[in-house]
Amino acid sequence: MDKKKFQRYRLLVTMAVAILVAWSVVAEVSVLTPLIGIGAGMILVYLLKRRVKEVMEDERSHLISEKAARTALAIFTPLVVVVAVTLIILSNSILPDFREAGTLLAYAACVLMVLYHVAHLYYERRH
Repeated sequence: MDKKKFQRYRLLVTMAVAILVAWSVVAEVSVLTPLIGIGAGMILVYLLKRRVKEVMEDERSHLISEKAARTALAIFTPLVVVVAVTLIILSNSILPDFREAGTLLAYAACVLMVLYHVAHLYYERRH
């Protein structure tokens, strides 16, 4: 299979999983239904990717992915922290119901930063 055909099949699988998840939310079915669909979609994409004969990624695409991930992390983390602090501050006077959301976002930002540093230490020692 060539790369273009794989990308088309991957798009179809992604659309099918998205439709299944959307239907599951609207129909209020068990949470297992979308989870099984997501798992099946991931397995199907993996099996399809194994059949591709062309080179899917090279050093350039890895470098671009690394830079994009680092940039997204550098933008997302401070943004989440600002939103979390804003929600916590506003919960004292204007929006009392948003204190839990702000706290959850603050903890999520902390977990993200810890995960980043652990991964950084791992790859620093590995290479």
